[in-house]
Amino acid sequence: MKNNYLLLDILVLFSLTIYSQGNYGDEQSGSYADSLFKVGERYFLENNFDEAKKIFIKLLNQDFDDLQSLEYLSQIAIAQQDLSFTKFYCEKILILDPDNIDALISLGVIYFNEHLLSEAEALFVKAINLEPANESALYNLGVLYGTKGEFHKAEITLNHAAQINPLNSKIYQTLGLFYLQNQSYVDAESNLLKAISIDKNLLEARKGLIILYQNQNRLDQSSKYIKEIETVSANYPQLNLLIANQKFLEGETDSAITYALKEIQEKPDQADAYYILSTLHGLNGEEIKSNNAFAKAEKLFIKKNVELLDEAIMMRKSLKDSIPK
Repeated sequence: MKNNYLLLDILVLFSLTIYSQGNYGDEQSGSYADSLFKVGERYFLENNFDEAKKIFIKLLNQDFDDLQSLEYLSQIAIAQQDLSFTKFYCEKILILDPDNIDALISLGVIYFNEHLLSEAEALFVKAINLEPANESALYNLGVLYGTKGEFHKAEITLNHAAQINPLNSKIYQTLGLFYLQNQSYVDAESNLLKAISIDKNLLEARKGLIILYQNQNRLDQSSKYIKEIETVSANYPQLNLLIANQKFLEGETDSAITYALKEIQEKPDQADAYYILSTLHGLNGEEIKSNNAFAKAEKLFIKKNVELLDEAIMMRKSLKDSIPK
């Protein structure tokens, strides 16, 4: 039984411009804004984002075209995982500075997550045209191409990123997962193994290798990486499903069903476990149980996709209420 439970991380790299530190000056003096900016910057560097945000918003209220404050506010929004404010600040930055690389990439990632793929692609391409060796823009564009099913473009773009930074394990991991998705097993294995050789903590690469070896019926190898994930992260997402598939391939269908049911007990809203359970019951000749599990899987799958669409719509609507006062 083959599976393709692939999760791809989107890597976003941001460069921060570091300024000198200082103290408050007289509010009426010409140096007040500069002094206030330095204090906000000090808070930022101390990861005191709430206090830094207050200061940069105060500066922005004095000069709404203050590009440096906007850049810091966008970084704070990213750190606080506030996508609405990140989007607002990046769009404002690009009005003032259309060639701002960080804003182009950050906004591209947000558009990507909103499923606005054409808009995201345009921003990544512009960033690369401005800075051809920008690893982050190349990586994200490669992930986007792969998501669109344009695998050849993804392969070329991600390999270009790897040439720029041969020690970025996430690039090889992503390449390996895309090769696996396209059943190019030799290339998938070499890239996933290379990713792990660079960063031994990568779990997604191990998951990819488990799927690859299970698909090739190389069960000793897949068992090895299952045990490694169990050791590092016993609660790793979909680990029960990987074990269920392993047990099935080893001829232990009842044990496989047990692990699929365990996944359902822990995560009852996930469709994948029901799809696997349906297959297992079907192979056991349990038609009614198989049909019931499949119907549940379909219901959850449809619900999840509707929720994703609703989230994207709500995010776009919320921007009108996200403008700082």
